[in-house]
Amino acid sequence: MQLVLDANILFKALIGRGKVLRILFLDKVNLVAPEFLFEEFENNKSEIADKGKVSILEVEEVLNLLKERLQIIASEDISSLIKLKAKEISPHQKDEAYFAVALAFSIAIWSEVKVYNTEEITGAIES
Repeated sequence: MQLVLDANILFKALIGRGKVLRILFLDKVNLVAPEFLFEEFENNKSEIADKGKVSILEVEEVLNLLKERLQIIASEDISSLIKLKAKEISPHQKDEAYFAVALAFSIAIWSEVKVYNTEEITGAIES
């Protein structure tokens, strides 16, 4: 299964270190993420470490392992047309990069808020 990894799922995995973290490392789960994910991580890593009761170094080590499993998509690798469509359908500006990757790869977004599937995304574009 291929999914766009949203930051809130990453943060939940790093804080809780439970089932969600194990799922991120399953062979049958292929994760794709915009490079923006790492900006969000950098902005929140102290809070993640505090809530997870671990050091920032430990959080960074797990993230580095996860980076090996992630297909990271640079913003410049997504067409401006897809970015424009993502901007139109994204509920929040900070989510636009995730929607752009989902549109570019025709895959669902795994988010704590909800799983945005390709039918919902495509339906929003066509309406």
